[in-house]
Amino acid sequence: MRSLIVGLLLLVSTSPAAQAKRPAVHERRAPVAKTENAYPIERHVRYSFSVRNPAPVLVGAAEVLAFAPVERTSMQRAGAITASQPFELRRDVLGNQTLRFVVTLPPFASRVISVDAVVRFAETPQAEELRTRQLFLASAPYVQVDDPAIQRVAVNLGGTQPMDIAAGIERWVADHVREGGYVVQRRGARLALESGRGDCTERADLFVALARARGIPARTMAGFVIDHDAVLRANGYHNWAEAYVDGAWRLADPDKGVLGSSPSQYLAMRVLDGEGEDSPAVRYVSVSDATLVARLE
Repeated sequence: MRSLIVGLLLLVSTSPAAQAKRPAVHERRAPVAKTENAYPIERHVRYSFSVRNPAPVLVGAAEVLAFAPVERTSMQRAGAITASQPFELRRDVLGNQTLRFVVTLPPFASRVISVDAVVRFAETPQAEELRTRQLFLASAPYVQVDDPAIQRVAVNLGGTQPMDIAAGIERWVADHVREGGYVVQRRGARLALESGRGDCTERADLFVALARARGIPARTMAGFVIDHDAVLRANGYHNWAEAYVDGAWRLADPDKGVLGSSPSQYLAMRVLDGEGEDSPAVRYVSVSDATLVARLE
């Protein structure tokens, strides 16, 4: 497992733009929509993080960014998000959600910020339009689709129908990539193939690379596996894959031997593919201003 590779990412920085006064908003709600039938399972999640100033100087108007549940996938819809202090909600084109906080910390002071979110889950994958197909077929820093070794394995895997191909890839990755122990750095599909070792992240990345090599759009996800209301902890963070088959994103988790089943147990906090994938933004905690220290509680 990767301790909060992306998901509950905290970025702390000071900048002139952060000096502006933020509106006192403590809650953001998803647009009103009739989602109860398609996403009937409602769960409440909470997580907290601390920001600490260990220096004998005032740090004013520091920006803190924390990831929230992905807005919408074929398996989930994010609902109301509340926090213990005002925030601004940001979204990117992939549906990733970021909470922007601004804090001022006196010397040697700290602050704990708590976030609560409501998420609804589907019992079966729901249809979703794929607007960025080429993105999910392309080679990427940790998903080396064009690597000759990955191409050879992909070609030799059987199956003619997309779901059969995905099932074959999931089984092959589960059988050929042994548990390699926790490593902070994301190592990618090629290293997992070469070494035959990895954790949930390498297995997910290799699945994605092989699926893309066979022409199936796929992506690596980051989040938690839960089956009830939960308090999210760093040591529970998990990576899995999704393959776009028959008009919907479908779960593929070679680490747990899961394909298509139990979608309501996977809470997506981040779609890893896309702009910034190979930047500090994929780390568990990234503090751009070394004065401040941030961590998940």
